[in-house]
Amino acid sequence: MKKQNISRLGFTLIELLVVVLIIGILASVALPQYQKAVEKSRAAEAWVMLQAINEAEKRKNLEEDTSGVLYNLDELDIGFDNVTTNSGNTVNSGFTTKNFGYGIGGDWIPAANTAEPAMAVRLPHTNQAWYGSSKFYYTLSFKNGKKMCANSYGETTDWCKMILGNTISATGCISGGACFSE
Repeated sequence: MKKQNISRLGFTLIELLVVVLIIGILASVALPQYQKAVEKSRAAEAWVMLQAINEAEKRKNLEEDTSGVLYNLDELDIGFDNVTTNSGNTVNSGFTTKNFGYGIGGDWIPAANTAEPAMAVRLPHTNQAWYGSSKFYYTLSFKNGKKMCANSYGETTDWCKMILGNTISATGCISGGACFSE
């Protein structure tokens, strides 16, 4: 009897299943971290915009020799590219970018915070009109120079914890959800 030389080409089904399982485990760990990094970068855009708006408000108050007056965005010495203006709404002519709606004042800004009145609202859909919408993920603002974040009512994802960490502060809570500050 002659022995046949059988060469093994390819992988067994078990080997392929093990590789797919390992890739699945790695993806399940990496995806939440990726989402967290993406959301933090979106929030970083909003912090820069909010800071610019708040600084423009301070300059306008100095220019007009007033204190704590909230001026409309179109009255400020600031302009933004790639925005959609929301003229005529109750939030002082706010505007929308790809991920956020921005405004000054309104019923969701603490009245005592006229020094840093700008607010950003994280929209669930790109370029969504936010000023009449009840659906948003979270709001961002500044209070006494610190970053503030408040999760929207009924929002199950803890966006603010993802962005700012674990620190919770009930003082100056904006929208009634869980508030976080840096």
